[in-house]
Amino acid sequence: MKTKMKKVTVLMIAAVFFVLNMQPAGALDKGSLLDRVQTAFDKQVSLSEKPRTMEEINAILDSHFTDQFKEKFVLENVIETEEGFQTFGSDFAPFYIPNFSYSDETKAVKKGDSVFLIEYFRYEEGPVYFEDGYQGVKLTNVDGVLKIEDILYTMPEELKNELNVEDTSSVSDMKSETDEKKTAPLSAQYMNKQYHIFSGYFLDNEQVDLNLI
Repeated sequence: MKTKMKKVTVLMIAAVFFVLNMQPAGALDKGSLLDRVQTAFDKQVSLSEKPRTMEEINAILDSHFTDQFKEKFVLENVIETEEGFQTFGSDFAPFYIPNFSYSDETKAVKKGDSVFLIEYFRYEEGPVYFEDGYQGVKLTNVDGVLKIEDILYTMPEELKNELNVEDTSSVSDMKSETDEKKTAPLSAQYMNKQYHIFSGYFLDNEQVDLNLI
C-alpha cells in the first residue's frame, strides 16, 4: 500500500512539474517578449546600413543573441568590403528572425529555460515563392536574460499538443533587458529586392550579366 502511495505521489509531482514548465508565456509578459524579439530583428537589419568593424557587429548582436547563434549568423550573412563588414539584402538569407505580425497570431510558449515564439505564415503571390507554414524562434535563458538561440522553420514536436497543431507538414525566471532601442522594420521594397550570390559576393540584378564569368 505504501509503495502504491509513493508511486502516486511521484506521478503527481511529475505532472505539476510538467505543467509549470510547459505553459503559455503570459507569465513572462508576452508584450515584453515580443518587443525583445522585434528589437533583435531590428538589430539584424541594422547591419546592412553601413560598413562596421567586427567588434561593432558583435556589440550590436551580443545583447540579444547567444554566442553560438552569432557565429552562425555572421558566417552566413556578413560580407567583408573595402570599408569594413556588413550584410546585404537577400530574400533567402539564413538565420534571420521571421517577419512576425507581433499580434495574437504570434504564439509564445515557455518550456523549461526556453521560450518559443511561433506563427503560421501565409504568403501572397509575389516575385519570390515561399511555402505557407510555421516559423519561429527559440530563446534561451543566458544568465537571466532571454537571447535568441535558434530560428525555426517547422513546429517543434514538443509544442504541437500545447498549441493544438494538427498539420505542420508544409514547412526546424527570465527577464528582458530594459531600454530596448527600436528601429524601423524592413520595408516591403527592401524585402522584395532581388540579390544573387556569386563567389561570395552579393550582386544586384542589373549587374549579374556583366559580372558572371
